[in-house]
Amino acid sequence: MLEKYYKYKVQYNDYIIFLKFGNFYEVFDKDCLILNKKFNYKIKRIKNNIKVGFPISKMDDILRLLDGVNYVIIEKDKIIEEKEYKNNKYNEYDFDINKVIFNFIRIDKIYNNLCGRVNNNLENILERIESIV
Repeated sequence: MLEKYYKYKVQYNDYIIFLKFGNFYEVFDKDCLILNKKFNYKIKRIKNNIKVGFPISKMDDILRLLDGVNYVIIEKDKIIEEKEYKNNKYNEYDFDINKVIFNFIRIDKIYNNLCGRVNNNLENILERIESIV
């Protein structure tokens, strides 16, 4: 799936690329950071990349609220919709993707350290961290 994303990203560099998988759309890397910021979708880490997924039933709402950001929708290796705005706002979302991925790696490292040191108290520590966030 990432290979497909990067294949299209070469041609559609300043577009959000929506890839359909079953009953969900998935968006990767900087594109998913835009959806996280606009719609508060949870980011998931997959190896050294990040993604956001959402049900196909949400697509109309997302497209309506993207507010001038270019996008392309891909299903089964076919472009089914492409929208280009004269004043594309895609690059107004300035994110350092490497910093975001690095932060996920830091969280994993901290979590693994905690697991090794405080097995019995890990749940309490995580609850305290969640209450801060």
